[in-house]
Amino acid sequence: MIHPELLVYRMRQLASEMLPMEGSNIPVDICLAVAFHHRMGETLTMKGLVHELPYSEAGIQHNLRDLERSGWVEVRRCSEDRRVRRLHPSAKLEQALNRYWDTTVDMVDRARHDPESLVPREDPPARPEPFIKPPAMIRQSG
Repeated sequence: MIHPELLVYRMRQLASEMLPMEGSNIPVDICLAVAFHHRMGETLTMKGLVHELPYSEAGIQHNLRDLERSGWVEVRRCSEDRRVRRLHPSAKLEQALNRYWDTTVDMVDRARHDPESLVPREDPPARPEPFIKPPAMIRQSG
C-alpha cells in the first residue's frame, strides 16, 4: 500500500530539486500560475497574478524579477497598452515541468509495485544549487 504522506513528501522534495523553490514558495507558485494559464490558452498579466496568489504585490514583483533574470518566466509588454505586462513560461520552465511530470509518474509507478521505494535511503541527496546566484563579492583594493 502506498502511504500518501510518503508520496507527497517525496514529490515535494523532487519539486525542490527541479523547480525554483529556494527559500520560498513564491517563485514556484508564480511559475505554476503562469504555466497553468498558458496551458489553458490564457496569458496571465501581472495584475492577474497579484489577484491570484496570496502574497504581497511587492513580494510577487521581487520574485518575478528574479525569475525573469534566471530565465524561468518571460515578461512582455502588451503592444496595445505598454503598462500591461504579460507573463509567459520560458522553454526552461516548460522543460522543467515536463521533467518533473515524467519523474513523478515514474515514482508513482515504482511505488505501486514497491512502496518502500519512497522511503529515503541513508545518503541524503545533494543540495540543489539555488536558482538565483548571489552577486560575487567585490574586492576592494587599498
